[in-house]
Amino acid sequence: MWWKKKKSPMSGNLVRICLVLDQDNLNRNTIRPTHVGYSMPAGFQRLRKRLEQIGPIVFPVIFGPRRSISLELGILQAEGFWPIPCLGKRENVDRLGHGEDTVDARIIAFIQEVLPQMTETTHLCLGSGDHHFAPAIEDLKRRRPELKVMLVVGSFDSLSPDLQKLADRDPKTGKKMIYIFSPTVEEPAQ
Repeated sequence: MWWKKKKSPMSGNLVRICLVLDQDNLNRNTIRPTHVGYSMPAGFQRLRKRLEQIGPIVFPVIFGPRRSISLELGILQAEGFWPIPCLGKRENVDRLGHGEDTVDARIIAFIQEVLPQMTETTHLCLGSGDHHFAPAIEDLKRRRPELKVMLVVGSFDSLSPDLQKLADRDPKTGKKMIYIFSPTVEEPAQ
């Protein structure tokens, strides 16, 4: 299964990846194909296969609005995720419609409070390109400088430049570890 210890083919060291996905962000920013081949499970499987080339995923968690999590609960559980439902997209909305994104707030709290304690985790793979996460990732990297950061985004257009700077480089290729989430049955053309 995902959570077994495995030596990294990259370095020979023990690698343990914490995968944290923002369901709402990926759903909103993923380029959806117009043909019948759209498949969230295929996207999750492709992502898992790509990450397992680096090392095992020991903690796959996905945050999202309650309604979205409940609609896709069977898929998420079948793919091995621990779904974390959040109150909703907006909380504390003022009369102009501005409010706090509770999904982002929960992920930021997880990054700030839980990940520093997960000392055996060697990599964080964050599934979002939102600029809101940059300060939390910067703080985490200060507290745990050995932790490598990877990003998964729905499209490069949705990737914040601030967050892009924080992604670490793949030791094999020298490229930033930034991957596109592709929920299609067939492998997309690069």
